[in-house]
Amino acid sequence: MLSEDKEYIDSRNKNSSFDGELKKNSIKIFDAEKQREKMAALGQLAGGIAHDFNNQLMSIIGNATMIQKTDDINKINEYAERIIHISQSTANLTKKILLFSKRESSINEQINLKKILYTTCSMIESILTKSIDFKYKYSAHNSIILGNETQIENLIINLIINSRDAMETGGTIIIDVEDTVIYYELDLSHGEVIRPGKYIKIIVRDDGIGMSEKTLNKIFEPYFSTKNKTKGTGLGLSVVFGTIKSHSGYINVISKKNLGTTFEVYLPVMSVNDTINKNDIVLNDENKNLIILVDDDTNVLDVEAELFEDLGYEVAKFLSPIEALKYYESENEKISFVVLDIVMPEMNGILLYNELQRINKDVVPVFISGYSAQIEYEELIKKGFIFIEKPFTFDELSTNISKLY
Repeated sequence: MLSEDKEYIDSRNKNSSFDGELKKNSIKIFDAEKQREKMAALGQLAGGIAHDFNNQLMSIIGNATMIQKTDDINKINEYAERIIHISQSTANLTKKILLFSKRESSINEQINLKKILYTTCSMIESILTKSIDFKYKYSAHNSIILGNETQIENLIINLIINSRDAMETGGTIIIDVEDTVIYYELDLSHGEVIRPGKYIKIIVRDDGIGMSEKTLNKIFEPYFSTKNKTKGTGLGLSVVFGTIKSHSGYINVISKKNLGTTFEVYLPVMSVNDTINKNDIVLNDENKNLIILVDDDTNVLDVEAELFEDLGYEVAKFLSPIEALKYYESENEKISFVVLDIVMPEMNGILLYNELQRINKDVVPVFISGYSAQIEYEELIKKGFIFIEKPFTFDELSTNISKLY
């Protein structure tokens, strides 16, 4: 080998080594920046959650304290009503946070998107000022999707309100729904890559103030808002994003400063194979009045037992799934149905149900949970089981239990 050739190769190797180190350093810097942004977003989320929860807890504690201080039955009822209302508001906040994190499940029921759109848009017209020209139409032939009607309603409302707030001096909001077929993967905004398939596309377009690229990149972060505190919590669009993800959908956002904004929501069209199979789970003997209730939280267990007792049931309550299983083995012929918390340390509610089935294949379950994984939640609903989310009111409990008869 000639000396000049060797020198050339050595220089190339040195340059390659340098390029490799430069690339590694660039990746490290990029990862560090992404980690910094992630931690900042988590800090923003934690601060917003703490603020909202502490306010609501303050109200609950305050009203409970006032109950202790009075013998006036009317005042006691008033304070109790406030506590129930605030607690339900807190539960809704939890659902919003779970939707943001994409852990809140959509209930897989067949819903009519066309009907939801017209009902929601007709209702929301009343909160729009006369300076806003609001137009909506349904151009798609498909209308049935799998999902949760309330969540889709809230998605549409949040997008309309976002457009409304972008046009303080008036303007136009246009909503249209189209059939869309994606033939190959496409890049959308916010790192979204849509898969091939048939979709219903919801388009919400306004000619408001639009967004800078910096703002556009942050709109789905929790508690991020360009509005003052009196006009929004900063959870609206993060909930929209979570709802779309829980419905296996995608979103694309196009916006330019002073040129308006367009949101494009892609929701999968329901195929024939998506039809939900419901089990015919009904009580055979309405005279059986004894139920089993299993929950690993003693405070919650006592309250739940009293609610069932007010419905007229005799309740055998258990903190331990193992003890409940032993009791059922000897008393199953007397049991009307079993109420099982899904998340428990010894044995989760679904595994406990499987064990109960070994004793009696016709056991009737009612599942309850403050939080369950999306797959578990959706599978229970698909199979036709009753699933009740905590916290629930007496009326919600009564309505769900009546479905057993």
